[in-house]
Amino acid sequence: MRKIAKILLCMLAVLALYAIGGQTVKAASYEEITVDYVTNYSAMENAEHMIRSNFQIESSDNNKKSQYAQFTLKSDSYVKVMSTYEYTKGSTYVTKEVKVFSNVGMSAKKMEIVWNWWDDKDSYAYATAFLPAGTYYMEISVRDASTSGVGLTANIRTSVAAIPCSQLLKLSSTANKNRTNATVKVAQTLGSNKLDMQYCAGSIGMENVNNGVYWKVLRDDFQGRVGNNRYEENTLQSSSKLLADTATSFSVKQNGIYTIRITDHQGNAYLKTISVQGVDTKAPTVTGVKNNRTYKKTVTIKFKDEKGGSGIRKATLNNKRIKSSKKVSKNGFYTLKVTDKAGNTRTIKFKIKK
Repeated sequence: MRKIAKILLCMLAVLALYAIGGQTVKAASYEEITVDYVTNYSAMENAEHMIRSNFQIESSDNNKKSQYAQFTLKSDSYVKVMSTYEYTKGSTYVTKEVKVFSNVGMSAKKMEIVWNWWDDKDSYAYATAFLPAGTYYMEISVRDASTSGVGLTANIRTSVAAIPCSQLLKLSSTANKNRTNATVKVAQTLGSNKLDMQYCAGSIGMENVNNGVYWKVLRDDFQGRVGNNRYEENTLQSSSKLLADTATSFSVKQNGIYTIRITDHQGNAYLKTISVQGVDTKAPTVTGVKNNRTYKKTVTIKFKDEKGGSGIRKATLNNKRIKSSKKVSKNGFYTLKVTDKAGNTRTIKFKIKK
C-alpha cells in the first residue's frame, strides 16, 4: 500500500508541474520566434523572420497536429502575427489555427488566426493586436478533416512583427501667431491599416480605449467608411471627434490634455495623450483702477498682457484709445476695455468724484 501511495503521490506531483491556471500545459517546450521590430506597417507586411515546421497528418482519423512557439516583446507593441501554410502533399478540407496566449498554461488567449475552408493551394492569413511587454506562447496547428486517407504534408511558416507603441503616434502642438488656438499635428505609422483617428479633451486611460462614454463606437451592422453612418451617435458619446481619413492635424482653443485614439481595420485601438500649451485664454491685467470703485483723486491706469500672452491689441477709455500709464483726473463715469491679440478683453467700470 505504501508503494502504491508513493506512486500516486509522484503522479500527482508530475501533474501539478503541468497544471497552470487550472489548465494542463500543452507543450513540453516552445520554439523561440524572434520578433521583427519595425517602424511602420508597410515594413511590418514585409517582415520575414519565420520558423518552419512540417506536419504529417493522416486524414482518416481527423487528426490535429500542433507545434508550440513563443516570442517576447521588450516593450508595449502593436503586433502582427502572420502565418503561411504550404502543402506539399494532399489537398483536402483543412482547419488551420494560430493562437497566441499570455501564459505558459495557454489559458489566456490574446490573438487568434483561424481558417476553415476547402483549400487547393497555399494560404496566408494574419491577426493584429496591441500587446503589453512580456512573453507570449503560441499553438500553431492544422487538422485534416477529410476521410480520403490521402494524408497531408503541411509546411507552416509563422512570423511575428511589432511596432513599439511609442512609435505608433507622434504628436506635437503649436500655437498660432495670435495664440487664439493651437494645432495638434498627428503622425501615425499604421499606414494602410489605419481605419480612423479620433480625439477627445482630457486624459483617457487605456482601460477606456473602447468606452462609448468617450469614443464613437463602431456598429456591428455598418462596415462603411466614416461619413456613411459607420458610428453610433448617442448622448453618451459626447466629446470625441473623428478626423477625416486624410487629416494629419486638428485645432483646439483651450490648453490642456488631449487624448488621440487610433483604430486599425481589425478593430484594435490605442491611445496617446498630449499636453497642449500656448493658447492665450487670459484677459490682460489692469492696475490703478478696480471694477465698480469710486475714486476721490487722480488715478493712473496701467495694463499689460502677462508673460506668454499674445500681447495688447488695443485699450479704450470711454471708447477712446489710450496707452498704459494714462492719468485720469476729471469727475465722471468711465469704462475701460483692454483687449489682447487673442481677443480676450478685460472690462472695468469706475467713477471719479472729487
